[in-house]
Amino acid sequence: LCAIMTWYSLELLFGAIMRGAVDVRGINMPFWLLYLPLPIGFGLTGLEFLRYLFGLASYYTYDLGEIKDNM
Repeated sequence: LCAIMTWYSLELLFGAIMRGAVDVRGINMPFWLLYLPLPIGFGLTGLEFLRYLFGLASYYTYDLGEIKDNM
């Protein structure tokens, strides 16, 4: 699902770059700037799920050295 969302958000991003549209709400800014975080976020989320899928990390194990006791 993240790969599909990354693909479609990249299409939105490149379409906005090609059109050169400008968003004029509060300040004038290029529309592609609004779409820029979408493929980055979905892509990184997809990479994280691939790490778990191929066993490079696990949801169920953790390093006990990372736990800090405040007692």
